[in-house]
Amino acid sequence: MYKCTLISILVFCLYGCGSARGRLTVYGSFPKPAAKTTGGKPVMLEVDYIPRKDWAVLKIEDVHTTPMGNLPPDKITVHHTAEARDDFTVSDPDYMRVIDRFHQKQRGWACIGYHFVIGLDGTIYEGRPLTLQGAHVRSHNPRNIGIALMGNCEQKSPSQAQVDALAASVTALQTYYSIPKDRLYGHRDLGQTVCPGRKLYDIIKKMKSEEN
Repeated sequence: MYKCTLISILVFCLYGCGSARGRLTVYGSFPKPAAKTTGGKPVMLEVDYIPRKDWAVLKIEDVHTTPMGNLPPDKITVHHTAEARDDFTVSDPDYMRVIDRFHQKQRGWACIGYHFVIGLDGTIYEGRPLTLQGAHVRSHNPRNIGIALMGNCEQKSPSQAQVDALAASVTALQTYYSIPKDRLYGHRDLGQTVCPGRKLYDIIKKMKSEEN
């Protein structure tokens, strides 16, 4: 099972990148710039997520890290993990550990390349801390927040819970870091790949065209 997952991730990472479970306890929220205000009032948007410390086994390899930098993120790129997530019975935290180990041990990266990963039930997992540059779009990683949805969105549409979580995450991050709506990308916008899959890419295009 793990081997199948790793092979699938390998193929789609090179070219473009469960079982029933109860409600997960949520511990964290996206960071908010201290002085960010709208109309003189503090921005209070918060999107909950499971922090890395609550699912990861491997430590981040500091020798391979690059800081996000002194300037805030200025773009967001959306991916899919590219395998049929609901065909596997491992839990989402176990699945996160599979990707994390593959990216670190096989690809030689600091840790999982995405900053956030969204499960089928809409739960958001912190992957790589936002203080660190991601490893998700070749030649476009600086100041670029990477969000991946579990599943193969070329073959199957993401769940409504995933779409809702993605929309909330993107809105919060765009607000916190003053990222323009037109700087929301699907992986295919920045590289030769089918990622994030046509069914998710259509949703991203719609999100960019909608009024706030």
